[in-house]
Amino acid sequence: MKIKQVVPLGFSLVFVLVSINAIAEEWGNRISKEARDWVIHTYEVKLNLRLLEKNLVDAQTGERGFLLTGNESFLEPYYQAQVLAPEYFRNLESNMATIPDQVQRLSELRVLQNSKFEDLRKTIQFKQAGQEDVLINHISSGIGNQIMEQIRAKIAEMATVEDELLAQREETVKRIEFWINFMNWFGMFLTIGVGSWVSWTVSKVIMRPIEEVTGAIASSSAEIATAAAQHESLANHQASSIHETTATIDELSASARKCAEQADNALSEAKQTLNLAAQGKEVVQKNRLSMSQLQQQIATITAQIEQLKENTDQISNIAGVVTNIAAQTNMLALNASVEAVRAGEYGKGFNVVASEIRKLADQSKQSAAKINTLATKIQGSISSTIIVMNQGVQTIDTGVDLGEETATVFIKVADAVENIVVSNQHISSTTVQQSIAIQQVVKATNSINEATVQTVSGIAQTKISTQQLNEAAQNLQNLV
Repeated sequence: MKIKQVVPLGFSLVFVLVSINAIAEEWGNRISKEARDWVIHTYEVKLNLRLLEKNLVDAQTGERGFLLTGNESFLEPYYQAQVLAPEYFRNLESNMATIPDQVQRLSELRVLQNSKFEDLRKTIQFKQAGQEDVLINHISSGIGNQIMEQIRAKIAEMATVEDELLAQREETVKRIEFWINFMNWFGMFLTIGVGSWVSWTVSKVIMRPIEEVTGAIASSSAEIATAAAQHESLANHQASSIHETTATIDELSASARKCAEQADNALSEAKQTLNLAAQGKEVVQKNRLSMSQLQQQIATITAQIEQLKENTDQISNIAGVVTNIAAQTNMLALNASVEAVRAGEYGKGFNVVASEIRKLADQSKQSAAKINTLATKIQGSISSTIIVMNQGVQTIDTGVDLGEETATVFIKVADAVENIVVSNQHISSTTVQQSIAIQQVVKATNSINEATVQTVSGIAQTKISTQQLNEAAQNLQNLV
């Protein structure tokens, strides 16, 4: 048999035997306790039967004392017996509930007790009523003594049954205690035997291989300790180199992160420049459109001003015609005034009308002169406006040409900035990828560094464990 079979099997047998012995002892104690409880139960039943009999005797004694003396203080035991009787019966019913025959006898005893209390009540009533003859006849009949004898017989019968049960239960207790003692001694001797066998087997199967193994462990542990010392030195040197490499890669990672940040900033500025160029392009396009619309509006205004000049010339001509008409009207009014003077009294009214017409002609002539003056000024202003408009048209044409050139320049600038943005995007993407790659290298190097440190620690622990193993092997050899 092997060690891994002998030790578990031996200790399992011992454990099983001890467990069985403990369980058996516990079971026996429980059974024994139940048996003792039944013995105590029997004694309680017998005690309650005696108390019940004594209670009836006390009631009868109190009744006889009253009959002899006529003093009702002797009836105190009688009244107390009536109070205690139900309690005794309740105790008996509780204790005899599992025994049908005893329950039946207890019922019969209850009937007899009630008959006895009824007999005592009648005699007490006869005495209290002064019916001495009836009382003497009732006592002479012996009914009370007969009932009491029946009660004693029933109690004796029940006590006999309880004595038989008591004998059986005491016998059961003795038998259980015997088997418990037997099982305890048997289990103890069996456990000692199995333990002895396990000890002999362990000493035979285990000790000799242990002697051989301890020798091999002692020699092997010395070789392992030497190899562990060499590996520890190499691992320390490797850990130092990896630590320096990790520091260098950390610096490279920091530089890569800075480059990535600068590339991101350059990309952001290039995108802002591209947005500004696009906005400038849109502004130039809107300026071109506005200049074109302004050019069209100026052309329309110029045409309208030319038309206004023509209308002003017509107004001047009309004003000249009005002036001539006013001069002719004035001459006609003057001639009419002369003819009215010639006409004498008949021409006075006509002379007044001619005078008014002459005034209106003068006013028309003055108004025509003002209109002519205003038309002349308007023509001068229109001429100046036309000159300015022509200059503005030339300026607008120049502005349109400049706007075209500016738009072309902005388009070229936007294309160049867009190319810069694309280049910066490629640079930023490449820089981010480089940074990620360097970070992965850093993580890998750190992992290698940690693994190397753990290796060094493991080798040191192995060295210590090997030394401890060597010491344990030597101690084991000394013990064996």
